[in-house]
Amino acid sequence: MSQTAYILAGISYYVISIIIIVLVLNYINSREKKRYQEEISTLERDKNLIISSSILSELNKVEALVNNEKLQESYEDWKLRFKEIKDVEVPKITDALIEIEDCFNEKRYKELNEKIAKAELEIFYVKTKASFLLDEIKEITLSEERNRETITKLKTKYREIITKYNKNKNDYKEVCAPLELQFENVDKLFSAFEKSMENNAYTEVGKIVKALDDTIGNLNVVIEEAPSIILMGKVLIPKK
Repeated sequence: MSQTAYILAGISYYVISIIIIVLVLNYINSREKKRYQEEISTLERDKNLIISSSILSELNKVEALVNNEKLQESYEDWKLRFKEIKDVEVPKITDALIEIEDCFNEKRYKELNEKIAKAELEIFYVKTKASFLLDEIKEITLSEERNRETITKLKTKYREIITKYNKNKNDYKEVCAPLELQFENVDKLFSAFEKSMENNAYTEVGKIVKALDDTIGNLNVVIEEAPSIILMGKVLIPKK
């Protein structure tokens, strides 16, 4: 092979190598560009999910329920927190995303990485605040349905206790007085529950439901175990 051929071959290898390097760099750049575009799209989507229609819908439900000072205070607090998220914190995130777009378009990738990480943290923080707010509001809007369901179950259990007691009243002679006193307390609690629900006093409703659950649970234990304990006492402790 002549010297000219060697030179031409060397030039060819050099050109091919340059082309391969350029293609590889373009491929890497294309993948990196695509990754950044996906990250920016994800940030935009997550930002848009912060303010869900659910919060406004639940707030409207609460507004219709307000009929006492305590619930009014809670409602006003929730409205302020929602306004802060919607009108202050979300626009800040929007501004941050605009800066991220500028960095991406200008290929300032080092700065871009820092801004993306910061935006991710801010979105997570605000999204968490919105989620907590929605959960607090739902404690009121869903409480009626949830409490009604719980009370229905407790009433069924209570009726079973009363039925068993009335059918076997002789087995409970020694504890009739305290048992019937507890029955009266349970009846009063059920009445208090209905009154609190009418007044939308949901804080009190939660306490009443818990008291009913505890009392009926204790009554069930007594109804189940008292006869055998009373009988054992009569056998082991003879009358004097």
